Amino acid sequence: MPTASMQFVTMINAPQTAVFTAVADLTQHPNWAVNTLTITPLGGTSEVAVGQQYASHAEVGSLTFDATLTVTVHMSPTRFGFKGEDSTGQYEQIFELTAVNQATKLSRTFQFDLSAKQWLMFHLLYWPVRRPAALKALAQLKARLERKVSLKNHGKT
Repeated sequence: MPTASMQFVTMINAPQTAVFTAVADLTQHPNWAVNTLTITPLGGTSEVAVGQQYASHAEVGSLTFDATLTVTVHMSPTRFGFKGEDSTGQYEQIFELTAVNQATKLSRTFQFDLSAKQWLMFHLLYWPVRRPAALKALAQLKARLERKVSLKNHGKT
């Protein structure tokens, strides 16, 4: 099976634990996603742990993508990951966090296992669409977390 990957890195002026909490809570990803997204826990528990599963529903224009997501890595506050599969193929997202003074370096890596047809579509269509969306999502996460830190530092919640 062909593979493809993308990696994006940003610096967030927020504590590492706050950034980890935001990326490790999949139900909060819709708050900073670019497209319409809902993620709900399966199995009656909301505790984030390796093996926990979630139902994901994404809308990108007129297309919809439904997936079951499974947490694969939960190493607070440095690494979080999950796998999923939808009509675009099998994928994994890994978030790696490094404290840098009072900020956090966040690396988000997407890894895809694709059929030959999906690999071709990835390079022709998905990459040009997904890359800008991933960059915008990280910018929205950064802005959201930095706004929270700013409000906290100014005594507002």
